Amino acid sequence: MGVNECRYDLESFAEGLEVDIESISGLFSEYINEMKSEVIEMRTFLEKSDWYMLQRIVHNVKGVSANLNVHDVFNEAEKLDLLLKNGQTEEAKGLVDSITELLESAEIEIKNFFSLRGFSI
Repeated sequence: MGVNECRYDLESFAEGLEVDIESISGLFSEYINEMKSEVIEMRTFLEKSDWYMLQRIVHNVKGVSANLNVHDVFNEAEKLDLLLKNGQTEEAKGLVDSITELLESAEIEIKNFFSLRGFSI
């Protein structure tokens, strides 16, 4: 992926909302901050084997990511959400790790997108 490319189509996202790029920068800044907190909570509930609370956090990660078109995070969270809803916990740690990695790379990519356009988030 080139320096100016972003795997999330944030320009189309802004166009769909009929706003400019600057207007969505706050949404993505909040997303990044919220997801950092959610990762901490996911790890805490995973460590405690509190599958109910882990599922609630994952469900939120899934929903917010879907709303902002962060599709790779959404897809991975959806996998874990479905497994937890069905009482299947064997893959939970691997999927939490995967979601965490996706969120970390999403943060870098989203921040770079806005930085290249003169906005710091």
